[in-house]
Amino acid sequence: MARTKQDSVPKQERLPGTTNAIPELDDIGHEFHKIRKQRMKLTTLEVELEGRASKALHKHGLNSYKYQDLTMWIEPGKEKVKVRVDKSGKDEPDPEGND
Repeated sequence: MARTKQDSVPKQERLPGTTNAIPELDDIGHEFHKIRKQRMKLTTLEVELEGRASKALHKHGLNSYKYQDLTMWIEPGKEKVKVRVDKSGKDEPDPEGND
């Protein structure tokens, strides 16, 4: 069976006589790389969702939206969408100052 990009490459054992290898740094470097790849995938998804949120807000003629624990708004002067979910149960101030 052919290996896909998502499959992890088996870790090669340290060869006798190699003096430049530092196992701790090797492990940290590989873990760092793995986590960075995951973050990059999430960032791509976040950007896509931000664009969808912006389009939906504009479609409904809104600069902000609040319902129950969810608040979302477009930052004034920017096309950046902010989203806040309040899990504490208390009301958040209106991002546009319209309390």
